[in-house]
Amino acid sequence: FGGDTMEEPEELEPEVLPPPPPGQGSPVSLAALELESPPPKKKRLKLRRVPLKTCMASTCMVAVGVVLLALSLDFYVEHSGHEGALPMLVLSCIALCPGIYSAVNLYGAMRGWPGYHFDALPSYEQLG
Repeated sequence: FGGDTMEEPEELEPEVLPPPPPGQGSPVSLAALELESPPPKKKRLKLRRVPLKTCMASTCMVAVGVVLLALSLDFYVEHSGHEGALPMLVLSCIALCPGIYSAVNLYGAMRGWPGYHFDALPSYEQLG
């Protein structure tokens, strides 16, 4: 209100480093250090024994769940009175929930994510 004027901020000059003493070389900038650093090494996956029967069971549960979900949507859309849609939806949820859970755990264990292990899932390797 009362005639306040905004003062312009002072321009700061970049800080200049003094030259190094003789025999010690020139200062190295951060950009030069980044260019000279070696490229990061690729993370190698440890070979683990993957439970094949458990992977197959998980894949089958997800596939059956998706098919039943598609059928339930078809029954809901195509049939008058939506006959059979709710039972198919319940069956698809029963198949999809453990299938997706085990698929995510298997993928995490294969990728080596912390907290994901093959031991966390029921194994079908001992059967037959």
